[in-house]
Amino acid sequence: MRHHMAVFSVLFFLFLPHISLAETNVSLETNTSEEALKIQTISPTFSTTYWQLIKLFDEDIYAENMHRETYMLFSPVLDAHGEFKGATGCNDILGKYNANESQLSFDVDHIAMTRMACPDENIETDFLKALKQTKSWSIKEDKLMFLDANQSAVITFKSQNEKQRTKKAKKKQAKNGIGTL
Repeated sequence: MRHHMAVFSVLFFLFLPHISLAETNVSLETNTSEEALKIQTISPTFSTTYWQLIKLFDEDIYAENMHRETYMLFSPVLDAHGEFKGATGCNDILGKYNANESQLSFDVDHIAMTRMACPDENIETDFLKALKQTKSWSIKEDKLMFLDANQSAVITFKSQNEKQRTKKAKKKQAKNGIGTL
């Protein structure tokens, strides 16, 4: 019996790539009950935009003065939960967030982060502190603001499109003598 199962398994996986969906009879049912998970659109630009840090608490942040650009990218929210990735100006970060139309919070104690030696660790420390203080969010024009319990902006980002990021990268490379002959 074991021999037959092994032969079946080998044949199944050998022919699996050759089976197309057109040859299968698959039926997908949708659940429209209120208990079903649904994707919440909290803002069309929140999860589809590259957000570059421009202000941390009351201090303006200039990317060209940093080791690396500080940014965040957000996945779409699924049942009020989402994931983010980004950089703190030195280290990469990855974690989870909770959001709805007005509230926003981060599970700061469970953020995955690289541990490179950073020339200016104060920005990274303050960035993580600001994420922990975040209670809500607001988008105005091309700016995303994370607000604390007093509705004061603790982090302000500016949206960046691909063309803007490419232009900045080329300018920084030229400044550092990278890619020039």
